[in-house]
Amino acid sequence: MFDGHSLILVTWDEGSDPPRNPHHVLLAALGSDVKPGLYGGRFTHYSLLRTLEDGFGIKHHLGAASKAAPIASIWR
Repeated sequence: MFDGHSLILVTWDEGSDPPRNPHHVLLAALGSDVKPGLYGGRFTHYSLLRTLEDGFGIKHHLGAASKAAPIASIWR
């Protein structure tokens, strides 16, 4: 069951075709806590992991997530 803080994340990796198309990983975030809009930036898979770990209050981050920047600009 969904509550007021539910979140749906859909992410996909577009792959690459250098030099025209560098690695792009796209993310769609849906939920009441998500600020609508388009956001750019340089994030990695570890940024997403770090964002989820932070959201769940996990203090010990896994692998490279400990050094990755969270995707904080999308939250209300």
